[in-house]
Amino acid sequence: MFKLHFQSFSLFLSIFILASFFGFLFAWTGPTSAPPGSNAPTPINVGTADQDKAGRLSATEFYDADNSSFYINPSGDSVISGTLSLGGDLYDLTNGKKI
Repeated sequence: MFKLHFQSFSLFLSIFILASFFGFLFAWTGPTSAPPGSNAPTPINVGTADQDKAGRLSATEFYDADNSSFYINPSGDSVISGTLSLGGDLYDLTNGKKI
């Protein structure tokens, strides 16, 4: 009697597991487009295309891509070259004078 109940239960459990597996398998749908199209925004990367970011971007230092000896450190000293615009006024950084 116990053997008959165990076999019945085993058969029922096996059918239930297989039915659940195939139910999940056929319910799954693949992505609608290749990543990141309509899935998530494009990450900021090292490509040459212009990139936008809606939120904040944090870093301890920002280095010049052409000359790594120039950098901006938001919380400390920075080393920059060229012309700087502050409040509409232009400054020549090579001699520190207002243009």
